[in-house]
Parts: sequence; C-alpha cells; structure tokens
Amino acid sequence: MENLIKFEQRAQTERKVLGTVAKIAGPGASINFTKNNFEHPTKRLHVILERPDGTSFGINCSPAVGSGVRNKTITMAQLAGFPIIEHVVGEDYANAGLVMAIISMPDGQGLINAGAITEVAEYVPETFEPSDLVAF
Repeated sequence: MENLIKFEQRAQTERKVLGTVAKIAGPGASINFTKNNFEHPTKRLHVILERPDGTSFGINCSPAVGSGVRNKTITMAQLAGFPIIEHVVGEDYANAGLVMAIISMPDGQGLINAGAITEVAEYVPETFEPSDLVAF
C-alpha cells in the first residue's frame, strides 16, 4: 500500500498571464462567437477577438469560463477582464506538450477546503427494483 498512496508536498504551479482579454484585444475590439460552437456545450468555447481594423484572433476558453459564458453567469464585461494565460496541454491528450493561450478564470479558483475529517459515516446505497428501470 505504501507504493500506491504517498503523501507529498502539493506543488503550486505559477501560471503565466499574458494579459486580460481587453488589453490584448485592444481598444474598440469586439468579442465574437460562432453559433455552431456556442450551441455545443461539450466543445471548448471558442472566442474570436476582432479589432476595428478587421484583424482577428481565435482563442479557446477553459471549461469553467465556457460554461459560465454559456449559462450567463459570466457577462461579456467580466469576460473582457479575464486573463489570457499560457497553457500547456496535458500528457493525456494527443497534442501533449503543446503550448497555447486560453482564456481562464481569474486567480482564486484553487482548492476548496471542506474542513477537517472529524467523523466517518457509513454510506448506504439506494436500493431499487430492476422493473422500475427496464421492461421485462
């Protein structure tokens, strides 16, 4: 068991902030989406930042940002102030190691401390009748 569970110091990773959406996009820029991408919540939300001169840049959002924009808990004014960070794709993906820019949630989204473990309670799974789920 000692090899399976090993307590170590939790490594804090510093994220490299490139700037906010508004600062990078520049004065007069607009935030745009494609309808096809916006209406598919399983896909990363893709934002197109367009400058007044017609040039544009496409960038993905983190899952939390995409969800918040789609469910209207993040406004466009708030999104404009969100950081664009340097993101390294994890090793579980085909493009592992790729460095890209993404729109991320602001700092302060770290661990949620649920408190000290003070008691242990038995979990009793819900029972059910198979006939409630399927036809026989």
